[in-house]
Amino acid sequence: NPGVGDLGFQIYFLDDKAYGREEDKSFWVKGGSRAQFMIKTDRPVKRLVLTLTAGPVATEVTASVAGRTQETSIEAGGSRQITFTMGNGFPYQGRWPVWIASVSSSNGFVPMFEDGGGDTRYLGVRVKPVLVQ
Repeated sequence: NPGVGDLGFQIYFLDDKAYGREEDKSFWVKGGSRAQFMIKTDRPVKRLVLTLTAGPVATEVTASVAGRTQETSIEAGGSRQITFTMGNGFPYQGRWPVWIASVSSSNGFVPMFEDGGGDTRYLGVRVKPVLVQ
């Protein structure tokens, strides 16, 4: 079962450059945009693994967490995993660790124009975050 045993956390979006959570706990960054967000946990963590998936168009992705940045190219329909070593974060309300992060996508697509469905969002890259203790 995906998600079973995953470390729980919350994401707070700091702008409107991402769409809300999907059923698998992933989210889409808007095409041609950079979404900023905070990651909050109730304990220290060692790593953040981001699974990045492109739609039917290739995209360049830049991800930053706590001041560290990684860039990758993802081919149409492709997926890449990148890992960040997490520092201490900063304390939220004096106790919960919080990290500032961002993910950008250079390109995008509208699902309705690809599959004829009703989804009119302009999607860039799908982000599936997993924290490792």
